Amino acid sequence: MEAPNSSPGIGVKLIALLLIVGGGTGATFTLVAESQILFKAGIQFAALYGLFAFVFGWSAWTGYGLWKGGAWAFRNAKFIFAAQIPIFAVPGFSFDGFSTGLRVFFIVRGQLPVFRFGLDISPTLRFATSQEIGYWAVGINFLAVVALVYLVHASRPVEVKRGNFGLI
Repeated sequence: MEAPNSSPGIGVKLIALLLIVGGGTGATFTLVAESQILFKAGIQFAALYGLFAFVFGWSAWTGYGLWKGGAWAFRNAKFIFAAQIPIFAVPGFSFDGFSTGLRVFFIVRGQLPVFRFGLDISPTLRFATSQEIGYWAVGINFLAVVALVYLVHASRPVEVKRGNFGLI
């Protein structure tokens, strides 16, 4: 059981809003794309889009729980933002990031442009497998790092511990 928390701080509320809006938008766009893919490419690709819709929906639900101050949402939000930090590529595979609405990133690549700095304002989940990806790259999403550090150091909601007789 979770203790009712007074109100989470403004930083936690902003992170929750980012998860709610970005996750909801990402889930909506993914479900629309999934319906189109289902008719054009078949069930295998539609199932993959369904997984993406689940990830974005989970992010939105976690944001709602974080807004309400739930302890479970703090744990989930940390995991979601940790998943948004890495950006990388190896020959044959590229993971260009996962984001629930906003991304500030820096990438060092083995091909031109060598250095890339950018800002994305949209929910994204991008990866590719191709023989044309013949370079190495490593990058970081600064906004996800800041959000994760803030959540780790933010005051955590207290979970209710029951006594021997069910009393708090």
